[in-house]
Parts: sequence; C-alpha cells; structure tokens
Amino acid sequence: MKIEKIDISRGVYWIEVASINVRILCGSPSDSVKHLISNGLIRTKEENGVLFETGPNYILLSDLMVQNSQFSNLSEFPVLQMLYKQGMLIPGHPGNNGTKPTIIGSRDQVDIQMQYLYLGNYGLTDKEELKDSGITDDLAQEIMDIKLKFAFGKFKDTDELLNKIYIENDLTEIKDGLYIKRKDINVFEFSFEDEKVLVDLNMLKGQFYIPTYHLAHTYFNKEYFSIIHSGEGDGWDIKRPCMASIITYQGKLYLIDAGPNIGKTLNALGISVNEIDGVFHTHLHDDHFAGITSLIQSDHKIKYYSSAVVRASVFKKLSILLSISQDKLNNFFDFKTLKLDTWNDIDGLEVKPILSPHPVETNIFYFRTLGNSGYKSYGHLADICSFDVMENIIFKDDATNLLEKVKKSYLTPVNVKKIDNGAGMIHGMGLDFTDDNSEKLMLSHSAVPLSPELKQIGSGAPFGSIDVLIPAQKDYDYKNANIFLKSYFPYVDSYWINLLLNNEVKLFNSESIIIRDKHINKFVYLIITGNIEMIQTKEDIFNTLSSGAIIGDFSAINQTKSIHTYRASSYVRALAIPFTQYYHFVKKNNLYDNIQNIHKQRHFLEDTWLFGESISYSNLSTISHSVISKKFKKNEKIENPHGYSLQLIKSGKVSLQIFSKELLVLNPSDFFGENNILNAENFEYDFYAISECEIISVKDETIKDIPIIFWKLYTTHEKRSKILFRL
Repeated sequence: MKIEKIDISRGVYWIEVASINVRILCGSPSDSVKHLISNGLIRTKEENGVLFETGPNYILLSDLMVQNSQFSNLSEFPVLQMLYKQGMLIPGHPGNNGTKPTIIGSRDQVDIQMQYLYLGNYGLTDKEELKDSGITDDLAQEIMDIKLKFAFGKFKDTDELLNKIYIENDLTEIKDGLYIKRKDINVFEFSFEDEKVLVDLNMLKGQFYIPTYHLAHTYFNKEYFSIIHSGEGDGWDIKRPCMASIITYQGKLYLIDAGPNIGKTLNALGISVNEIDGVFHTHLHDDHFAGITSLIQSDHKIKYYSSAVVRASVFKKLSILLSISQDKLNNFFDFKTLKLDTWNDIDGLEVKPILSPHPVETNIFYFRTLGNSGYKSYGHLADICSFDVMENIIFKDDATNLLEKVKKSYLTPVNVKKIDNGAGMIHGMGLDFTDDNSEKLMLSHSAVPLSPELKQIGSGAPFGSIDVLIPAQKDYDYKNANIFLKSYFPYVDSYWINLLLNNEVKLFNSESIIIRDKHINKFVYLIITGNIEMIQTKEDIFNTLSSGAIIGDFSAINQTKSIHTYRASSYVRALAIPFTQYYHFVKKNNLYDNIQNIHKQRHFLEDTWLFGESISYSNLSTISHSVISKKFKKNEKIENPHGYSLQLIKSGKVSLQIFSKELLVLNPSDFFGENNILNAENFEYDFYAISECEIISVKDETIKDIPIIFWKLYTTHEKRSKILFRL
C-alpha cells in the first residue's frame, strides 16, 4: 500500500505517502491536533538528544468554511504544532530540514487561512488600526512595542512561514508524483503511481465535529454569584476543555471565552445557548475563540463584553473566516464596550478588564459584586505572561514601570482566582503567585499534571465544579418561568399566570423521554433550562428545542396524541403544567381560537431545519402570525411577495435556476430567497415549481434580528454559492 488513509474523527482524515515523506491532515476543524494526538499520529521522539513531536506536514482544507454551524477550517493549532513542536521553524532543530508546512485547498479558503493565521500570530499590527478602536496614541504604541518583543522584532508575513497549493479543477501535484483532484465539493481524489484514494470532507445533516474527551452530564442551581468551572485545559489537552468559566449572577449566565466545542460543554452542564446572557472575551486565539459560532445559534443577540481593542481584533478574525463584512456581525451580537482599568457596572455585576502582555490583544478580567458581607470577587487570568519573560524580554529595557504595573494587576487579591499556568514564552507560571493573597488560587490552562510545588500553591477543578461566592435566597427557575409566560401571554391577567406557576418544576435526567409520540401527554411542559430533542423519524425531523420552549400544548388542549417524541439531551428543568389546568387556562382566556389558528403554521415551521431549533415560543408565534401561503402550478415561476423575501416549501418541489440552468432541486421544508435577507449578490436566481407547490412566505421584519436564523441563511447562501462557482 503506497497511500495510507486513516479515518481520524468525524470529518478528519490522515493521508500518508511514506516514500516521499508526505503526511496530510485532511480537514482542520477545532481540536484536530488533539485527535491526531489521541490516534498516535502525533507522538514524541528523540533525535540528537532533542525531544520533539512528529505530525503532519500538509493540511488539506475543506471547500466549505462552515458545516452544520461549525468552523471546518481552523488551522492555527496544526500550524503551531508543525512550526514549533515539530521544530520546522526553529534554527538548528532536527525537525527543521528546510521545508515549510503547506496549506492545500481552494484559492479562497487558502487565502482566508493565510490572513487568519497572520492575525492569530500577531493580532492587529497597524498602529492606526489599534487607535481606531478608541485607545490613545501612547497605549497603541505600548501595545505595538510589546507585540514586536514577542515577534522578535518583526511581523513575518504568513508566506514566509508556509507554502500554499491551490486546487483548481485540474489535476494538481502536491509533491514528487502525488496528485490531488477535486471530484466534487469537498470530495478529493489522491493518486500516486498506480493507487488512488478518495477523501470526502462533507458532514452529513445532523453530524458535528466531536471533541477527544467525554463530559459527564451534570446540573447546578443558579446562585446569586458563583463560578462554574467549565474548562481547565489548553489547546493541546486531549482530556479536558480549554480554560473557561461560567458566571452566574442573579440567575443570569455569562461565559468567559468561547473555546472549541462550547456547545458540548454547555449541554453537559444542562445549559442551552438561549440561556446565555453574555460572553466576556479575553482574546482571539482559537482555544478561546473557536466556539463563537455556537453563540450565534440563539434566538436573541447575546451580549459581547470586552475592551474595544480586543473586540477589534476578535471580530476582524471572525470577519475574515466568514468572508463577511464586520458591520454584518451586528446581526449576531449585542456589543458592549468595557473601559480598561475601570470597574464597569453591568446591572450590579462589576467587571474590570486589564490589558495583559501577549502576542495578540488580550485582557484579563476581575469581577465583583456586593453581598451582605461586602464585596465578593473573582479573577480570570487567561493567557498571561510569566514574570521571567516579562523581566528578561518584554520589559527588559522598560523605564516606565510597566513591569510593576502588570505584576500588581496579576497579584490583585480576590476570593477566587483562576490563573494561566501554561508556561513557556507566552503563558503564565503558577510559581509567580506564591505570595498572592487571594483566598483561593486555581491553576489552569495546561495539559501537564501539577508538580508537588504547584500543588502547594493552587487548586484544580473537576469539570462542572462550582465556587459559590454569594448564595441565592430565591428560586430563579420560577423567576424565569414567570418571564417566559408573561411574554407568551401578555394580555392575560397576572393571577392566571400565577395559577400556571403554582406547579412543580421537574428535573429530567439526560436521555429521558419527556413525551412519547402516539401518546396523550398528561402535562404541558415549559422548558426552563437545558436542551430537548424533538424527533419524528418518518419525516426526518430531528431538531433541538431549548429554554423557553413549550411542548405538548397543542396535543393537550385537543386531547390528541403527540406526533413527536421529546427527549432530554441534557439535564432539563421544566415547569410541569397539568394538561387539564392548561386547557382550562386557554378556554377561560379565549386563547383557543388564536392558538388553533397559528398552530398549523407554527407546527410546519417547528418541523423545518431553519425554524426548528432554539426559537422561543413567542418568536415562533410572531413569525407564524405574519406568514402567507400561496399555491403555484407546475412550471409556474415563483415570485416573492413584497416584504416577504424568504420562501419555504410546504409541499411540492422547486427548481433553483440560473441562466435557465438548474442548479438545485429544493424539497418540502427547504427554503429560498435568503440572498435577499442577507443583501447578498443575487446571481439572478430564478425559481420554478417542478410540480404543484404550496409556498409559505415569511415577512423579513420578523426574522432579521434572530441570530440563529440569520446564521442559517448565511451558511446556506455560502454553500449554494460554492455550487454555483462549480458550474
């Protein structure tokens, strides 16, 4: 066998031709390096007394940047592994034989990765761009000086570090007779001498990239002010999520960073993305950034908190990866700028961001809030710099006392402090905190077990463990249930809402069936926390519902059997309303006709991929109220009604054409017209009914501010554009 192919993980493969020293990582989603480590394809070896790692020397990119709402191309850590852990960039290193890592892929994806890698290395490298974020000239110069110290005096263009190979439609040589040819979008054929091997990087519907670790399902009570420890590893740790925390404050949930597989992390903790109120972001490196697309999959804009200079670099990176203008990112997040070195008040939760020396713009965070015994506080110090590196490299010739200022900020005493203990050139050292007067120190951001010396200084944290700084004296489940019900039934008197609230909040274990299809349910459930799978295998329906969803309502008021199975995919807490009580509530408040009228459209929307996930009851009802339906005859051209750009196929099939050539056949539950919502290039698409069709038109205003809808429209448009490009 001349070409060896290994299935590494979902959507990730290994191609090796040993005779010509070619090792190709095919597909580079987040944590692909960890999968190579887990599979033994990255291992440690010794040569001439030097320990270093083996690994890939080529990366094949996906043709699609995003698949099933996850990034497919994040080559930052694979490239770092090649340059530094394999030693390809280190002078005199056994791994440096004069060759460079090579990126292979379509021209647009290769060029995107080159820009993204440059930004990952250095962040913003134009002083004027730094100043445009709102900082002073002096601070911009200070940041530039620090960056150049980390970069050893020069920002190197990515072309100096990597080679690139563009795959067009012809046979393309990789090296010494090894060729690659694109057979279809994301389908590639490798050929060497008389052998051929096919690699398919496409992810099927419902498939997701997976982590190397398993997280046990757990649940927690929302406290007044507490810290949930949701990650203690780093970008190389195959057993744990990357360093992260979740803050609970007055029943609200705030993330600190959004690393790889954040969706898996939240689900394991029994948290749906709809429950997240905001995210505090430290910096743009992938182990703190790669999960940001998961936060877009919400029915409300999650608040994004960081200093202006960090946000500028983070969203330049996101803009590059998605090939989307930065102003369009406003469709996904509610941006909140935090002033540096100042206590910023967020509804009583105070946060102080402080710039920290790093190759890219980085801020650490201190949080505090007032309790009955004074302030309680938490420090989150991700990707800090060791005192040794600061003293001997970064601030060696500094005469402005910046070194002492940074040290003082690191050693600020708090109740709980989580510290980057990653060591090396760009990370912290736990031993620097020997004299820190904080009540509890936690050492994080490392894949290496703590030494006895470090165990004397700092604690560890099992996944999902909690530090309660101020306990809650009220039940936030009922508070949130009250908010949901009042938003769903705004014209109903409060005593009726209280009637519904006077029921038990039930806890369901992960994987429990809550309502079975073909059964009459005894309860209507209002989901307060967690995620639920809505399943109907005959119609290929497999959607996720989250906090705020009401399930079993229609079958309860009509006393009919459920047509879906609802199954907990995490720990779930739900208000259990007896169906007889709910039926009485609906009848007495004259809601029955209204619910019946909109149910038909709502039921159809719930069963589609576009509207079937993470959309609240109230949003879905608003959309259902606004839709219009129209039937089209066979071969009839389908036009958009004024103000209704988005079309969903309720029955029949539709031909998507360009220049009278059929591009795609769309089936029931598919949609079209997304380019109008996105204000994207139209390409002069035309749509014709292949058979008699019923088309549901959705009014633009009802969906434009729902991030998960905008995100799905965007990713679908990108994929269709790729198909068009192939023609």
